[in-house]
Amino acid sequence: MKAKKIVKITSLVLLFIVFFIILGVSFYAFSVVNGIKLDKNALERSNSKKVVISDIQGKNMDYFSSIKSNVPYEKISPYTIYAFVSLEDKRFYEHNGIDFKRILGASFNNLKAGYFKEGGSTITQQLAKNSLLTQEKTIERKLKEAKLALEIEKTYSKEEILTKYLNTIYFGHSLYGIGDACKRLFNKEPIDISLGESAILAGIVKNPLKNSPLNSIDNAIARRNLVLKLMLNQGYIDESQYESAINENYEIPTLDETHNKNIPYTQVVISESARLLGLSEREIITGGYIISTYFDENAQKSLDFAFYNKDLEVIGADKTYMLVDNASGGICAYISSINYSPHDFRRQSASTIKPIISYAPAFEQGLIIPDSPILDEKCEINGYSPNNYRNTYLGWTTIKESLATSSNACSIKLMNLVGNEYAFQTARNFGLTFASQDGLASALGGTTYGHTMPELLTAYTTIANGGMKKDLSFIKTIYDDKGNCLYRHKSNEKRIISEETAYFLTDSLIGCAKSGTAKKLGVLDTQIASKTGTNGDDKGNFDAWNISFTTTHTLGVWYGSKDYKRPLNLSVSGGSYPTIGAKCVHSNMDKPKDFTIPHTIDYIEIDKYCYENNHILMLANENTPIEYKKSILANVERYYPTSNYFDDALPSDFEAINGDGEVIITLTRNPKFSFKIENSQGNIICNIEKGSNKVEITLPKPNRRFEWYYLVAYTEDNVMVKKSQPKIIINLY
Repeated sequence: MKAKKIVKITSLVLLFIVFFIILGVSFYAFSVVNGIKLDKNALERSNSKKVVISDIQGKNMDYFSSIKSNVPYEKISPYTIYAFVSLEDKRFYEHNGIDFKRILGASFNNLKAGYFKEGGSTITQQLAKNSLLTQEKTIERKLKEAKLALEIEKTYSKEEILTKYLNTIYFGHSLYGIGDACKRLFNKEPIDISLGESAILAGIVKNPLKNSPLNSIDNAIARRNLVLKLMLNQGYIDESQYESAINENYEIPTLDETHNKNIPYTQVVISESARLLGLSEREIITGGYIISTYFDENAQKSLDFAFYNKDLEVIGADKTYMLVDNASGGICAYISSINYSPHDFRRQSASTIKPIISYAPAFEQGLIIPDSPILDEKCEINGYSPNNYRNTYLGWTTIKESLATSSNACSIKLMNLVGNEYAFQTARNFGLTFASQDGLASALGGTTYGHTMPELLTAYTTIANGGMKKDLSFIKTIYDDKGNCLYRHKSNEKRIISEETAYFLTDSLIGCAKSGTAKKLGVLDTQIASKTGTNGDDKGNFDAWNISFTTTHTLGVWYGSKDYKRPLNLSVSGGSYPTIGAKCVHSNMDKPKDFTIPHTIDYIEIDKYCYENNHILMLANENTPIEYKKSILANVERYYPTSNYFDDALPSDFEAINGDGEVIITLTRNPKFSFKIENSQGNIICNIEKGSNKVEITLPKPNRRFEWYYLVAYTEDNVMVKKSQPKIIINLY
């Protein structure tokens, strides 16, 4: 009896608790949605508050959604309607704005999964959110969304709701609305797209970055097939339509080369703006923001000239061109067949990294100058032994030549010389990123995650700017629609390497453009520095780079296979199409000034004999023959040892004396030089080979009363080093 009483009391208490919870929730919900009313005018103009993007001259620029218009219901393919309803809201025609059954099912699945796995929003709720509310994920917004969805259903027909919904969806890539999406993704009008294409559209919306066919055809096809299966199961299509649609092929349409060439640029501007402000791309497009950029129409024309050049087309290749204004750090032109943001598209940088991670640190430590000798040979360092291209080795060469020919052996030698830690830190200072597991293979561009083109161009712009690094940006300023400045690009200029190191790198890379792997640029009447890079295997190449710079601009050109599935022909290397493309760009730009040599760099004279025979860089002195003096560029503030190779070339014990009917000459031979005995008439009367012992030579007694003899030292290649004072002989008859 007592137990029953306890159960009864407990039940009453729980009932009261539940009642008050429901009452509290109801009161809270009422307070949130109280006063929330559908603003038909706001719904009608929901996509009219568009972003304004302008170029460096203040001229407004087009982007896909800036040229859109609302597509009426009758101009939209029925397949598209069926696809979205099947995937997003299968009871769309039955509910009044809220699908309580779906909400309960989603809640159960989320509890079962232990995380927010799926939502329960109807198409009408999504329309309310996209058009009238923010994208924040809060209970308040969901309650407002539900209230507005009920109001929308009372006000508009199902066809009107679908029309407004399809015209306000964001498909990624600055594509806002069904009209933009169909034009860019299929080059068709919304009424003309096929069943399979409609399914692709529906599959994109949940995650445009992942599911757009412009980013991943495989993901887009997988989502398409899911949507088609739902359409089949819900009776919108039959088995034959299903089978036909899943066998449709998809190819990315190319942009019309005569219209909207700045679309790739503005697409990046929108994504970069979203990243800078912490917003979604859709919020940028529909937020009324005013964005000024570094876009230069004339510079873009130079890129377009190369990008659309029929002679530079490679079947199956993706490509990207990006141009930076060195003075501002502004990315002034950009075009690409890749639809990822260039800030996210990472590739193996191959040999383009060599100047940054191997040569720059060694220059900076004062270990080398461009003319320092280095042995290009097959080598192994800590078990790592990469081959040079075509197993070709130069033997003893210069630092400058090793970079021009892109020697793998020399690059790993230099990185090992400075130490991995210092090399990586120097490269990070340039703006490159690395994984903790990256090692010596990074000297050849073999890194875990690769690098983006903006990262590489940041590094090369630093060299072009004399060692001063600037943060690159597409965007100058962002203002909101009330005139408040939300962002202003600051270059954050910072010295990364010395002027001397920057010039030595520039001078070496000028050599690469004249006679090295980028020699196709050598025909230009412009002082230009360049480096190429190629990543691939025996079957083909996946990445081919050319990065070049003048005093005014830095240019990156990349050809490759974005999904690594179809390697390009081995003929597509950094020195081929990318370099020719770079030549096309630079040849259509104003000729820049030449690079300025820092005042701390000047020509010095070195001992050429020691340099070529002993592979040591030493200064010449007064005893160095003029034939063995060579002028090279060097940092005159640094110490260089002076050669004494030609000092004391003549033995101090050289003598000539009268003998019994003969002349006796004695001297101690020199192991470095050979000698010749010369008489007063200038005739060579005796040759003495190199050695180290004392020798005695007898010569016929002269038939002149006075004769004198000279000892002349020669190098092994018969260059005279020094001539002694005469040793006079008096002939006594």
